[in-house]
Parts: sequence; C-alpha cells; structure tokens
Amino acid sequence: MEIFNKNSFRFINILILSFICTFVFTNSSSSETKTDGLPKYKAAILIEAETGKVLKEYKSKEQMLPASIVKMMLLLLAYEAEKKGTFSFDEKVHVSLDASRIGGSQVYLKEGEVFTLRELIKTVAIASANDSAYAIAEHIAGDEKEMVKLMNERAKSLGMHNTKFYSVHGLPPKSSSRGEDYTTAFDTAILARELVKFPELIDFSKRIIDSFRDRKFVLYNTNRKLLKIFKGLDGLKTGYYSKSGYNLCATAQRGSMRLISVVFGAPDKKTRDRETKKLLLGGFRVFKKHDLYKKHQPVGETITVSWGRKNKVKAITSEAISLVIKRVRLKDFKAEVVLPKSLKAPLKKGQKVGTVNVMINGNSIASTPLIIPENIPAMGWMEWLMSK
Repeated sequence: MEIFNKNSFRFINILILSFICTFVFTNSSSSETKTDGLPKYKAAILIEAETGKVLKEYKSKEQMLPASIVKMMLLLLAYEAEKKGTFSFDEKVHVSLDASRIGGSQVYLKEGEVFTLRELIKTVAIASANDSAYAIAEHIAGDEKEMVKLMNERAKSLGMHNTKFYSVHGLPPKSSSRGEDYTTAFDTAILARELVKFPELIDFSKRIIDSFRDRKFVLYNTNRKLLKIFKGLDGLKTGYYSKSGYNLCATAQRGSMRLISVVFGAPDKKTRDRETKKLLLGGFRVFKKHDLYKKHQPVGETITVSWGRKNKVKAITSEAISLVIKRVRLKDFKAEVVLPKSLKAPLKKGQKVGTVNVMINGNSIASTPLIIPENIPAMGWMEWLMSK
C-alpha cells in the first residue's frame, strides 16, 4: 500500500515553502518595525542662525566624520582674512604640483596655472573642489600643515570643542600617519553661523550651476537638487565619502528668520535631502522669530537727570534682542523694563542704568542692559545757580 504518492510530496513541499516564507516575512517585518521611527542619519541639529537657539537635535555632540564639510572652516578663514585686509580676493594664486595632484571632487588644476583667489573660492563653495581648497590653503598659510593649524585654532576660539582638523579638504587619510578629521553636528552649526555672515559666500553656495576657466569648465552645485526645490535655501556645504556617509550643512531664510540644519551620516543623497527638508520645514512651521529690540533702541520712560548739563535722558539697549519661540506660545512672553526714575550726573556714555528682560511664565529667557547713550557732565555750582 502506497502511503505517499507524488502529489502528496508536492503538497508537503508547498506547505514547507509557505512556512519558510511566512517565517522570513514575519521576522523581516518585525525587524523593520523595531527600527521604524528612528532617524535615518547618525546625528543632526537645527538652529536659528542669529540667536543660535537649538530648535531640534539628535546626537548633536557625538563625533562624526565631516568629509568635505571641513572646507567650511577653510572658507571662513579666507573670508575673515579678506575682511581684515590681509588678503584680496583679486590676488593671483599660482597652482602648485601638490595642489594639482589632489583627487576626489576637483576642477583639474594644473601646475603653473594662475587664478584669482575669488575664482578658486567659488569652485570650493559650488563644486567642493579639493584641488582648489589645497591651492587656497597654500596661498593663505604657505602649506597645508600651517593652514590646518590655523583651522584648529579658529575652531577652538569659536568653542568647537569636539572638532579636530587634519586636512583642508576632508578627504579620508591615505595612510595611518595622518589622523581623520572629526567634528560634531553642534560644532558644525557654530561654524555655519559665522559663515552665513558673508553675503558673497551665500551667493556662491546658492548657485545651481556656474563656470570656471573662462566658461570652459562647468561647475555643478553638489547640493543642486535641494536648492531647486526648497524655498529660501541658499547654502551651504555637502560632504561625502564611504565611511562618513552623506553629510549636509544647509541654511535657508524665510522672512527675518534664517535656519541652519546639519545632517551627518545619511545612507544616501535622497535620504540626506529628505531629512534636511524635514528639519528646515519643521523649524519654519513651528517657530517664529521676533525682533523685539534693535541695538541702541531707546526704551522706557525718560529719566530725570539732576546736577547735569542735560536734565533728562532716554536709556538705550546695549544689544539687540531677538526671540525665537514656538508659534503656539506667541502670547506667553512679555517685556519687563527696569529703570530708575532719576539719576545724578555725571553720567558716562555706555554706563549701565537698567535692564530689559523678556519673560515667559515669570522666567527670564532673554535680556540686555540699558545704557546711557552719551556723556552727561555734572554742572558746577555757578552753572547750577544760574540754571535756577
């Protein structure tokens, strides 16, 4: 008697195969569920540029590999040097053999070629040219080693405590004798706050396409896809190599509010751009910036001045106050001005006489001293008698 025929074996095989497929699918789905909801990057931060207020962050102080984000510091030093008058962007830069041999993203500089410093800066800001970065470093500091030293000194002065540069371009080290550049999302945001103060750099970094070598070489922006679709986006810098993942420090302005986002370690460009959009859109949607007081703005009641050559004065703010606050809390804050009703001369320009505090639920969230706007000398006895 035949217990199993060919059809029976075929049926059992189908059952086994179905069980295996169900098991694999169930475990795969379970695995996806566990990771679902977690960020699709290694670290990120979103800040408001003027105040530096952190609006959102994820592992923002963990060390990451910046790749070409390193060039942001190179660009900052170049612009700061030009602002001080140390260098002119119209100066001629002579390309060295070492600069011509730098690989990766490049504009294929050749030894002996000559370009203006501005031309090379443009290629770094738009196309992330490694060879141009090296040539700029040599021109400003003499060689890469000295430029790296300057970059680390500036990082320290800015409070970028978890950053160390070993190169001017961010390429991975070719040997173990050179360290690997590292930074954090938080430190990169600090750096970006300084860079956005230079309008020409922003103008370069927002260009989707440009040219080099008398229009013979086309420069494509490494962030061009996001620049095309995101309203207000005008920078700032991408970075990538296999170990670092896809990085992007972006900035966008809408109205009076400029936001800076940093995404490190995304698995691909699409994810990098999508997560950057999420951060920036969320910031613009949820928060609003209020420019409450301008620098040196008169505030409060007029103060009576006794024994002074002027008998009244209006105090002014020492610094501007801008408040970045969630839209749902727009009615929760109020300004409190603390000033004396009278003062006695002499009074010195810049002398602190009071304070303006911005309060939410009784807690001060921003403040600035109120100061005297001019010198007010005291009257002598004869002046005082004659004034009566």
